Amino acid sequence: MKKALAVAFVGALFAGIALAQPTIELDLDNVLGNGPDVAVAIVSDYITVDVWVVGSAPSNLISANVTLCNLDGSLEFQGYAYAVAWTNTAPQVNPPCVLLQSTDFAFVGLAIPFLHGTATYHAAVDNSLDDLTIDGNQSGWFSYYGGTGLFNTGNVGGSVQIGGSATEESSWGAVKGLFR
Repeated sequence: MKKALAVAFVGALFAGIALAQPTIELDLDNVLGNGPDVAVAIVSDYITVDVWVVGSAPSNLISANVTLCNLDGSLEFQGYAYAVAWTNTAPQVNPPCVLLQSTDFAFVGLAIPFLHGTATYHAAVDNSLDDLTIDGNQSGWFSYYGGTGLFNTGNVGGSVQIGGSATEESSWGAVKGLFR
């Protein structure tokens, strides 16, 4: 019995440590904590994706590298506006991924959660469900006082459902046709 309790305590301790890691949330609906989000767009729409650092860390976060990927390419990356008051590196675009980097060289840090910035994408291909992932193959690390770690790499952070053009035949006309 004592051995089982000790194993349970150690397991809970490690689970608590895992929960203490910051993660990235891609927010498409202005509500944190309900992701991964799904947005709906038509071709030629511009979609904004807020990149949040959420969770918790032992101390304030002082650097973050995040790689956003759009593997099937129907969302074209347009730009990124940093929200953090750090030293921000221009986004490095290497399709289908974009590397976003920022560092607090004053080492003051930011309390989590905080908005890292906002990415803008252009919906380019009809009738697709386009996933945005947080990829760790190129980056996905952070630093905080006393340590470093990895973000939730490789996870789908959000999806954009891209419909056809907004014509009567391809949208409302097709819906009306179901009831004839």
